[in-house]
Amino acid sequence: MLKRIKLYGIDAPFMIFSYLIIGLGALMFAIFSEDYSGKVWTVGWGALLLFGGIVALHTSLFGKSKIWEKILATHVSNSDATVLDMGTGHGLVLIKIARILGQDGHIKGIDLWKKQDQFDNSAKQLEQNIQDAQIVCEVSVDTGDIRALPYADQQFDLITISFVMHNIKGAEERTKAFVEANRVLKTDGTLILVDTEHKSREYQHTLESLGFEVTTKSEGINGWWTGPWMGSYSMIAKKDK
Repeated sequence: MLKRIKLYGIDAPFMIFSYLIIGLGALMFAIFSEDYSGKVWTVGWGALLLFGGIVALHTSLFGKSKIWEKILATHVSNSDATVLDMGTGHGLVLIKIARILGQDGHIKGIDLWKKQDQFDNSAKQLEQNIQDAQIVCEVSVDTGDIRALPYADQQFDLITISFVMHNIKGAEERTKAFVEANRVLKTDGTLILVDTEHKSREYQHTLESLGFEVTTKSEGINGWWTGPWMGSYSMIAKKDK
């Protein structure tokens, strides 16, 4: 478990830890207290919070990895591609792609390293994970805002964005990130996004307005954040030639 936390991080740590601690606390209170009129409600509420925290923790440590493994097996085959992972965090997606790329491939990761978005999020931890992975392709890491990418136009064959966009507050700010991704992506490139919260229509509309053909898919139980009411979805966006 500790190894997976080091490799993948824990997304939304405050939310997950709050669900686990409050849920467990409510159950313990109900179990060890004398009978009172709302005891059944306390047990139900505590059990629901604990369940939600466990489900979200599973998605963070196991589910999102399974989602990306399935996607990359289908959409990444070019061994000499140039790839950008936007909001790379601990490097889950970056390292998976780097293992597919050959010696002629190149992948960049960029992040602002906000610890409220992912537990122990730092460039130092990412660099350690890259070193431990013994990758053969060229890998580089930058600190920067995905709304103002420090890269040239049409530089990348593939761009990946994993559970990042919902952390950018405001549709206008999220649009800036998509505009930047479009700018640095080659004319025949592909953008792959996996995210949560109920913003898939917004993302699809924005990408289509930028000239992408978009395919959206629900990712099922592996993408549940607390439960089916907060699922995850993937988007494969290809530039419309």
